[in-house]
Amino acid sequence: GGGYRGGGGRRMYSSSSPTAITKAKKQQPKEDKTEGGGGGEYNPEKTAIVDGKKYRKCACAIVFNDSGSHVLVGERAGKSGSWNLPQGGMEPKETTAEAATRELYEETGISLDSSKNKKNIQVELLSVLENDDAYAYSAGGWLEKKGLAGQRLEFAVFRCKTSADPMEFVNLEGLDGEPAEFTQMKWMSLDECVESVWEAKKKAYEKMRVNVEPIVRKHFY
Repeated sequence: GGGYRGGGGRRMYSSSSPTAITKAKKQQPKEDKTEGGGGGEYNPEKTAIVDGKKYRKCACAIVFNDSGSHVLVGERAGKSGSWNLPQGGMEPKETTAEAATRELYEETGISLDSSKNKKNIQVELLSVLENDDAYAYSAGGWLEKKGLAGQRLEFAVFRCKTSADPMEFVNLEGLDGEPAEFTQMKWMSLDECVESVWEAKKKAYEKMRVNVEPIVRKHFY
């Protein structure tokens, strides 16, 4: 898949072409859901080490509207007033782009194949942010019981070629066997998105806001 290249601490980006998305079902729930399946170690292939601690790898979809002025966010089911980008745990060998595309479809019904979308909405994958340890955040619950310090986000950037009300074209029922994640969705500015996210994720979102700017300038301005 596509992603980033370069070294020496420089952030470099490259566009990615959509790839076949794995149909494997996620074996773990979201960080705020009750964990099932008993005990045992969390699959190390689905983790990242940050400062000596183990974090669950979690793909996140940044979906800009057609003008690049707003991003698609959802109000979390059971957590009124808490909004965030579509996200979910990565499977072994999944790229960031693959996992974020899968999560976007499962949680919002939005596919890169416009023929599957309500009103044939067109969505394209623009790029992938370079992985950054600043995207790691602490979370307890079942993650802690599995020996995980929290989650580390990995961001893929998309463009949705409309600025229509998202509730006209999303499907929030939860697809491919996944539970419903959001009760409603809307467009927010990046600043509003950062301010509305769960406090534990705020620093990760703040760093993302800085790192995504070169992509926004390249594709929208």
